[in-house]
Amino acid sequence: MTKQKLLIFGTFLGFLFLIFLVILSVKPKTPSQPNQTSINPTQEIKINNAQEQKVITPQPTIPPQDFTGVKEEELPKEIKDYSEQKLDLMKKLPLKMPYFTIDFDYVEDKFTVTYSDSPTSKQIFFSWLSQNYPALKMEDFEEK
Repeated sequence: MTKQKLLIFGTFLGFLFLIFLVILSVKPKTPSQPNQTSINPTQEIKINNAQEQKVITPQPTIPPQDFTGVKEEELPKEIKDYSEQKLDLMKKLPLKMPYFTIDFDYVEDKFTVTYSDSPTSKQIFFSWLSQNYPALKMEDFEEK
């Protein structure tokens, strides 16, 4: 029984091998020619028409320039101070102080302040803000 199975399996493999050889040996009837047409941006193209002949010369590309179109100017001091102080405070977050906690809400692009239960925590926060980050405004903070 095992010899029979091996004989059938061997015959099947031989048959597949013959089919594989036949497929590889068949050559295409039409010879393929490599595509030798290439277009260069500065190449002249002649179009032969029954009525007229035209010669089309593509326009040259624009040469690269040193000027980017951006005017180099110094930022106003208020904007520079504001952005530097905002970035500085963002790097320290979450900031936990005894009377308040500061975090940042990226959706609203605002700092969030959570006060402790002390009645003077708001005044302490305002004092701390004006001493450490004078360029930041209260509109940049959301109280919770």
